Amino acid sequence: KGEDQHPLYASLIAEKPDKTFKDMGFKEKLEGYGIKIDKDEDVMWNFEKFLIAKDGTVAGRFAPDIAPDDSIITSAIEAELAK
Repeated sequence: KGEDQHPLYASLIAEKPDKTFKDMGFKEKLEGYGIKIDKDEDVMWNFEKFLIAKDGTVAGRFAPDIAPDDSIITSAIEAELAK
């Protein structure tokens, strides 16, 4: 976050500031554990996922509460592969 944020994350976030959630209360759960989210576009926690399209653009961004094998992610991957 902030000035020390890795350029890769800064680029990914700039291209896809919104993320898909499974549970809209996930942010509040993290804050209950003392993990403060300053801005909605910030990476919330380790395990946040970005889907990169064949052309190198960010096709999707998924909150940490979505497992990698969840149908939300697998269907997004399949849709990108079909393009």
